[in-house]
Amino acid sequence: ALRKENADAVNRSWREAQRLFHAALRHGFVDDAIFKLIKAPSIGEKYRNAYWLKEEILRKVLAAAPADKHRAILKAYYTNNAGDMEAIMAAIRAK
Repeated sequence: ALRKENADAVNRSWREAQRLFHAALRHGFVDDAIFKLIKAPSIGEKYRNAYWLKEEILRKVLAAAPADKHRAILKAYYTNNAGDMEAIMAAIRAK
């Protein structure tokens, strides 16, 4: 039971990371280091890569965003709001 719950949590985190990755890809926030993280065949790799995938994208978005947008970015990121994150990415790239 615990193994299944762990796998479910990892897979949920992996799906969140993939949603964020696809949004970042659409708006030009993906580099080679991020591309390397998208492959994760095992549960252990998904666990590690999901964290780093989300973290690296967050860092790239924060680096490109004006300081007055950081609060909104962090709120969207920590509430797993992929829609808001994508809207913020689009707004940053539109400038």
